Amino acid sequence: MVTDAKGRVLFSNPAATTRSRMNHRLSTDGGHTWTASQVIHEGPAAYSSLAIPARNAIGLLYELGETKLTSAFRSRASTRDGYKGKRNDP
Repeated sequence: MVTDAKGRVLFSNPAATTRSRMNHRLSTDGGHTWTASQVIHEGPAAYSSLAIPARNAIGLLYELGETKLTSAFRSRASTRDGYKGKRNDP
């Protein structure tokens, strides 16, 4: 979990109890609610780490597999202002 300069909280984890569907979420109220989310990897996934490596970027390093969990790692980067997660608005 990381917080950017605007106070937005970013969190990543497998979105299923089966350690799959790596997801990252965005909160604009300190983590009380999650207003956007995006599945990054549909298959097996486990440990992850978020970082803010540049002023307008998000970095995500996570463990993954294609049919079963392996010790492979993948990294992703995107811009924070261009967050394209699915909105969870009621």
